Amino acid sequence: MNKGKLSEKLVENFLVKNGYEILDKNFRFSKMGEIDIVALKKNKIHCIEVKSGKFMLWEKITSKKFRNIKRTFQIWLKLHSFKYKDLDYEIDLAQVKIFKKKYKIKILHNITKN
Repeated sequence: MNKGKLSEKLVENFLVKNGYEILDKNFRFSKMGEIDIVALKKNKIHCIEVKSGKFMLWEKITSKKFRNIKRTFQIWLKLHSFKYKDLDYEIDLAQVKIFKKKYKIKILHNITKN
């Protein structure tokens, strides 16, 4: 399993342990972009971008990447609006720092402030 897929799986497990319900994974729409994880917690939908590495993971997301995530998430919301139409939503960043056989996960909430 490559580092990206491993990081996504670690974040998925972390989210479930912390009360999130996983709604979707690796959602793609055309070539626009991909959403790593869509999850639900306390009547809020979370679009979660997963990044892994040793340093400032926030910097790995360019303005183009932000736009693509936001657009792809808007499409996901439209496709699922019949089920989740009255819920709030946000885009989050899950940072996975891997050190040899240990790891640390940090979730940064609402990185785009809708």
